[in-house]
Amino acid sequence: MKTSILLLPFLAFAGNTTDQTPTRELANPPALVFRARPTKHLFARGEDVVFSVSIRNQSAGPIFVSRLLHEEFVDFNVSGPDGKEVPWQGKRRIDSKRYSPSDFTVLKGGEQIRARRTISLKNGQGYVFHSPGQYSVTAEYSLGPPEYFAPFAGDARVPVGTFGSVKATFCIEICGPESQK
Repeated sequence: MKTSILLLPFLAFAGNTTDQTPTRELANPPALVFRARPTKHLFARGEDVVFSVSIRNQSAGPIFVSRLLHEEFVDFNVSGPDGKEVPWQGKRRIDSKRYSPSDFTVLKGGEQIRARRTISLKNGQGYVFHSPGQYSVTAEYSLGPPEYFAPFAGDARVPVGTFGSVKATFCIEICGPESQK
């Protein structure tokens, strides 16, 4: 009885350390943790807005994931200082193509993969940040149908579902109460 009482506060704290929640199967802890965070909090107008994205395997077994080298598999949702969605410009964000085994990797338990992703307009595609102020961003990682990737995955498990990051914020030119106008 004492053991279970002592573990309850620890379990409650441990549950709050997860950085994201999968949008499917909330009853089970996520096998993957996906994070998307701006590389800094304040950007100048016209400066590249860069996010650091990462995937961590929290399971004991190997999991097959994207290397995060291309735009596929990660979808950003951006809201501007006015609270409205910032539209994406350019070609579709997710493009069907043939994948190479080198586009993927297998993460062992506890391993992580990281990449940087420019989300502002670059080479004709991205988000255009016209207004100064605070922007909110959420991102989702989803691989797609496991059977599509099975030939590359070998014995590793292909994750099913969507893994979302917590909301992140950054500012263009100004931050604080005046950015809420």
